[in-house]
Amino acid sequence: MLRALLALVLVTRALVAPAQPAGEVIGVLTYHNHAPFITGDATGLTHELMARLRAAAPAGLELELRPTPRARLDVLLADWVQGRCASETARCDDRWVLVWVNPRWGFGDSAMTRFQWLPLMEDANVVVSRRSRRVEYAGPESLVGLRLGAIRGHRYVGVDPLVEAGRIERLDGERERSNLLMLLQGRIDVTVLPLSSVRHYLEHDPVMASRGADIFVAERHHQDYVRYLMAPPSRDDLRAMAARALAAEVDPPRASR
Repeated sequence: MLRALLALVLVTRALVAPAQPAGEVIGVLTYHNHAPFITGDATGLTHELMARLRAAAPAGLELELRPTPRARLDVLLADWVQGRCASETARCDDRWVLVWVNPRWGFGDSAMTRFQWLPLMEDANVVVSRRSRRVEYAGPESLVGLRLGAIRGHRYVGVDPLVEAGRIERLDGERERSNLLMLLQGRIDVTVLPLSSVRHYLEHDPVMASRGADIFVAERHHQDYVRYLMAPPSRDDLRAMAARALAAEVDPPRASR
C-alpha cells in the first residue's frame, strides 16, 4: 500500500551518515493517528514507513513510533519552531523526526529553511458534504452559513478567519471518521478531510462504504499539498536514512480520486 501512496521521493544529494552514539533512540513523531496512516496496532502507512526506516537505520540507532496530539507536539517543538535552538547556548533535543507534515502547517515562517524535509506523498484536503445537500466548493466563502466539522487543533487556510468572524460555525471533533459519521447523521453540514483518508474510509470501512452513495466530495479541493518527513537541521543523517529507506520508490503516484 505504501508503494501506491508514497510519492515525490527525491534523493537530491549524496549524504554520508555520521557514526551514531551507541543506543541512540529516535522518536518518530506523528499527530496523524487516523487512516490511512494508522489503521490498527501494526497497520497503516505509518507502520509501513516505520518498517522501511528501521531497515535503513544504522547499527546502534533505534526508532520508536510516538503518536502525539498536535497540541502536545506544538509544546515539544516550540523551541525549534521559534528559532531558539539555533543559538549555540541552546540545548535542544534533536533525537526526532516528524512524519506526514507540510512546512506551512504551523512550524514557523522559516520552516522550509529551518528544518530538513523529505517528500513522502502528495495529498489534498477535500470538502465533503451529504449528497442530499451537496456543497459545490468554490472557495472558503462557499462554507458561509454552514456547520463545519473540524478536527480539534487543526487550522484551515482561508476558513479560520470566517469562523472567527462568526460566518461559519465550527464544531470540533477528535477523529476524521467521527466527523464523517456526524455528517451522515446531519449534525454538521460539511467537513474538510484529507483525500487519502476519505478514500480509505469509502473503500475499507464497512459502515462508510455502505453509505458511500450519500457522500459528496467537491471537485475543487480546499488545498493540495505534499506530505513530508521533517527533521532537525542538525540531523543530516536522519534525512539520509529516510532517503535510503524510500529510494526504491520511483514513480510518484498521487492520492487521486
